[in-house]
Amino acid sequence: MNCRASLIVASVLLASLSLSACAADGTSSSTAEQTNEDGKKTSKDGGSTEPAKDDASTRIPESDGGSDSGTDPNPDPDSGTDPGDTTAPAKIADLVVTAESHTSVKLAWTAPGDDGNVGQATAYELRYAKTAITTDADFTAATAVTSGVPTPLAAGSAQTTTISGLDPETTYYFAIRARDAAKNVGALATANVATKARATFVITEIATANATKLDFLELVATKAGWAADLEIKQASGSLYKLGGFEVAQGDILVVHASGTPGPSGWKQEDTAQSKTASTATGASATAFDVYSAQTSITSTDNLLTIVDGTKTLDAVALSERSGTASTAAMTAFAAAMTDGSWNFSAAPVKGTNDCQTQAEAVAVSTASGTTCGKFATGIAAGKSINRKDLVDTNGRADFYIAAETPGAANTPVPAPKLVGSGAPNATQVDLVFDQELAATSVTAAGFVITGASVTAATLTGPNTVSLTTATLPSGVLTIDIAASVTNLQGVPVASGGTICAAATEAKLTVTEINPNLPGGSDLIELQVVEGGKLTGFEVHANPTSPTAGGTLLAKLPGICASAGDIVVVHITPANATGSAPESESSTKTDYPKAAYSANYDNAWDVLGGATGVSNESNVIALRAPSGAYVEAIAFTNGGATTSTAYKNSLTFVQGLGLWTPASCGGAACTDTSTPKASQIGASWKACTTSITGISARRIGTSNDASAWANDLPSTFGAAN
Repeated sequence: MNCRASLIVASVLLASLSLSACAADGTSSSTAEQTNEDGKKTSKDGGSTEPAKDDASTRIPESDGGSDSGTDPNPDPDSGTDPGDTTAPAKIADLVVTAESHTSVKLAWTAPGDDGNVGQATAYELRYAKTAITTDADFTAATAVTSGVPTPLAAGSAQTTTISGLDPETTYYFAIRARDAAKNVGALATANVATKARATFVITEIATANATKLDFLELVATKAGWAADLEIKQASGSLYKLGGFEVAQGDILVVHASGTPGPSGWKQEDTAQSKTASTATGASATAFDVYSAQTSITSTDNLLTIVDGTKTLDAVALSERSGTASTAAMTAFAAAMTDGSWNFSAAPVKGTNDCQTQAEAVAVSTASGTTCGKFATGIAAGKSINRKDLVDTNGRADFYIAAETPGAANTPVPAPKLVGSGAPNATQVDLVFDQELAATSVTAAGFVITGASVTAATLTGPNTVSLTTATLPSGVLTIDIAASVTNLQGVPVASGGTICAAATEAKLTVTEINPNLPGGSDLIELQVVEGGKLTGFEVHANPTSPTAGGTLLAKLPGICASAGDIVVVHITPANATGSAPESESSTKTDYPKAAYSANYDNAWDVLGGATGVSNESNVIALRAPSGAYVEAIAFTNGGATTSTAYKNSLTFVQGLGLWTPASCGGAACTDTSTPKASQIGASWKACTTSITGISARRIGTSNDASAWANDLPSTFGAAN
């Protein structure tokens, strides 16, 4: 017999002696008890007290180890029982369950006592199920929470626990009860809640070539829900892991590759849970802006992904298609093919450089020619890769190149344009487009050339077409392109254009200039004297030798121009209101004035460089693709003193016979010679700061100052 049993026996004997003594002397005791015929304990005066045996609703049977399931999920450190304690803890009356995320919930309640709401219980029993828990049998069948359940505190104390590892968008039922050291258990307290939905996203825009602005990645939520811990990656590592916040379907999130801390006013709007918390430059009030510790997005070969743990939600493969790619990029491509997040036809994707694999990624090349294909245009500052819509086919046809729109809806897929052409021989025409074409849309029937039938059409590169023709007549030819010829997204080619047969080179002359416009957004007008190719012509300021070209102001694109055509060169176009994003090359209305107010519908509008034309002394020269200067005009602002660069350039073009007189008194012109350097230049002193004001205009054909006037209204985009 153990000590405790000995004490119990001794207590019983003493109680019996006491009762016998009381009966013998005829006195009574207020604490004496007896058992009535109903099995209840009663006081000697007939009052009933607690039950004489355990109540199964409040006491755990000894035979099951203290748990209805046979296994106690919250074991009592005191394995014994107190036969004198038959009062159970109270039912937890204020159980509150809230969904914390898509996989976890939080329970909160107030601790009951050991006896009702008095004292301190010993342990909690907590279970959950996907069906309602209303009976003890339901509770026994439910899943026991075996970790993280707190030990009861003193009655009246607030307590919580979090249960993780649950399924998203699922209703869970929870039941909890307290028990004491005597194995008495309180009634079940129940509550239920649905876990949150898991948000999903797709990548909708990627900007990888911003020099002065930040690279960025834009995502759109395709399903509302909890976004915490979704991670945006590139092939070389993590870009950003989202904080705890919920998104609505259609919400936009922009990841700025800024490095952290970000630009002035930055704030991580996922943790702030506000689309307007960040005031940094480039932040959108209609999107969640977040800032990556990375400072750029790789623009050569890359895989951009959104991952949820080990699951890829979306991926976009990028390649410059150079034939060389990093091990990290090729490994990422292989992983994307394996998990089905990007479609590559090679099986498996090779672990070394592979043109076939790169050709099936979205092109981000900025070069005019590469090992794996040729491209007229690609990613450049201010442009981005845009998703066509939210339907994801895991291929490059989902994406196109357009102007950046971070935090806003993408612009519609633009129509492909003819941006270059050539006739390398009498029966061949090569065409270059600004976008990739759908191979199945390129047929001979889609191309009509004036004066020569087309017998075959071959897609020789992603955006280049070679036509086989009957013998081509010489000169400038017109080509029409049918609507059946489309880009990868099915948008027809915008229009045809002109072809310069036999690679005829045009002849040009400078006809008008204004160096005094706001922000250096100066204009130089050229006119085509003989039709042909304009490709490679350059406009320079102050050249001093065939190799020392001074300042390159503009280089003309692949335009096939007819005699009489006008070309307006826009210097520092970014500073001009209504400037177009690119030069016109297929038609004179590629960027019409109605949409781009700086342009001229009757002229080819060409974008020049970022250096304005000095409105002091200057020599403007025109150089042919061969490198030979074909025209030069000396301009001054009427001052007696001219720059050294002007005087040296003046001497150079006089020596070429492009400006007269050939010398100043038989020697190089200076500020003190007779005549002076300033006296033989055309004047642009009267040029105003308005495009519609006064400009320097050609009024004659000679190559001296008499051919120019500076007191006539501007006529840019039209014949003088």
